Amino acid sequence: MNRIESRLPETLDIAKRAGQLYSSYLRKRGEGVRRILPDSLIGAHAEVYASQLVTWKPEDFRNYLAIEVRTPGEVIKESEPPRKSEKGNLT
Repeated sequence: MNRIESRLPETLDIAKRAGQLYSSYLRKRGEGVRRILPDSLIGAHAEVYASQLVTWKPEDFRNYLAIEVRTPGEVIKESEPPRKSEKGNLT
């Protein structure tokens, strides 16, 4: 029941990177550490498989990841077409 099986090719590298991220977080945070190992695993996967991580809590990742970290709002705002103002100019 406690056995975890992974099937992705870079699994060992991801696990090592997650450990590094978690260790870095613990050294910076010190006392009052909250449980963020799952966040470290998410961040490590994003570094291996993506060019950015989109999350509602970017502050949990920005100081630790080597990729861009953005909020869903930032992504949506960037993908919206420019709107015309009342004078017909693009804004």
